[in-house]
Amino acid sequence: MTLDTDDTQPRILLGHPDRVIGASGWIPPWLLELVKLHGKHEIPGLVDDPWIDAAFALCGLPRASDDKDPWCSAGLCKAFEDAGVRSPRSAAARHWLKYGIPLAEPVFGAVLVWDRHDAKNPNAAHVNVCVADLGKRLAGYGCNQHNMIDIDTRPRGTLLGVRWTDDPRYPPPAPV
Repeated sequence: MTLDTDDTQPRILLGHPDRVIGASGWIPPWLLELVKLHGKHEIPGLVDDPWIDAAFALCGLPRASDDKDPWCSAGLCKAFEDAGVRSPRSAAARHWLKYGIPLAEPVFGAVLVWDRHDAKNPNAAHVNVCVADLGKRLAGYGCNQHNMIDIDTRPRGTLLGVRWTDDPRYPPPAPV
């Protein structure tokens, strides 16, 4: 699976084995949880999505107060927990910087933590799961990307850290 970098919105392409990260064919269970929910989105207005509410509850927070609440970290925590893998159980994306074990380089399935460069909130961050290395950009599957569970790309220069679960059932793959 690779992403075409010619478009602003990446699309999954088959072929191009020179650009495949998960070449072994193994897909981490937390990523499979996200794929199963691809396209799940916020519900505009007063009604909230039950899955997103459950993600906030897992992090010890009341249901989302409105459609503008960031849910990238809470959603990723829920995907990990639904896959049977412990998460940081935090709605704060930067808490993933202390999760599991650090990796020197992104690998398929690793947690990517990104700086959001928000002048009003210097701790603003985003988190997703690495699916492709596109050179100057990395593609990640995550929550609250285009207000839904989707794939997005971000420049490497905004990457704060790369993490992997410390669950012994899932040792980190070697970088490609």
